[in-house]
Amino acid sequence: LLVIYSTFSYCQRDLSQLPEDDERKLASVRQLFNKTGPLFLTTAVNGIVNGNSRVCWSSQEAGNSFPGFRHRLTYYDVGATQPTEILIHWYVGTVGGVPKVFLKADAGRHPINITADYFLVEAQPTCVVLMLPMTPNSNSSCLLWEAQRNLTGGNRTLCRNAFSKNCTGFLVTVGRERER
Repeated sequence: LLVIYSTFSYCQRDLSQLPEDDERKLASVRQLFNKTGPLFLTTAVNGIVNGNSRVCWSSQEAGNSFPGFRHRLTYYDVGATQPTEILIHWYVGTVGGVPKVFLKADAGRHPINITADYFLVEAQPTCVVLMLPMTPNSNSSCLLWEAQRNLTGGNRTLCRNAFSKNCTGFLVTVGRERER
């Protein structure tokens, strides 16, 4: 049922009705997820990094997929010598006219629940900022993913500024270091 929902929601898009800035963000995040090399989670708040016990997150293209982007998500538990790897799909599109990115883990047992429907805050060909708003059961969460290489056409400063603006007042985890 979830696959049907995500395929229907994220494959149905009439970009002509979107503001130009939203069209730009959607195009940029698609470019970023489509074979750009590894992406690294450089800054995050809550969510998948809650408790700062999982570090060194990366996402790398892991084969062709349609309608989403198939990646291998890798992270280390603090003190572990081997990484944890999860096959995931990134789905990019709009839901109710709002730009979103749906992260879905492939079937199987996983140590954490990473499946979530993120708001697309900012995207450049080199970076993306994703946010989950606060709910009665969880705090809000923000993620800043950046490409390893300095790809052309991207302005990382726009992503970093969007992260700071939309995720202020929270404890920010940067790799293994904490700020604020």
